[in-house]
Amino acid sequence: MNERQIKILTGSRADSRILVMQRADGNYSYRLQLNDGVSWGQHGPDCGIYESAESAETEARARTDWLS
Repeated sequence: MNERQIKILTGSRADSRILVMQRADGNYSYRLQLNDGVSWGQHGPDCGIYESAESAETEARARTDWLS
C-alpha cells in the first residue's frame, strides 16, 4: 500500500497546514506543511502513529494551537 493524504487541516496561520496521512503500513499520522508565499513545500516527518485518521486529527488539533 502506498501512503495517501486523507485530509488537510487549516487554521489561523495562512503559511501552515496539517496533512492527515494514511501511511504505507496502514496506520495514520499527521504532518506539518509550510507555504513560502509562493507554493506549499515538502511536508515534514510523521508526528505520531495512530490507528485511525480520526485519532491522528484529534491529536493534531490538541497539539497545534493555531488550528481552528
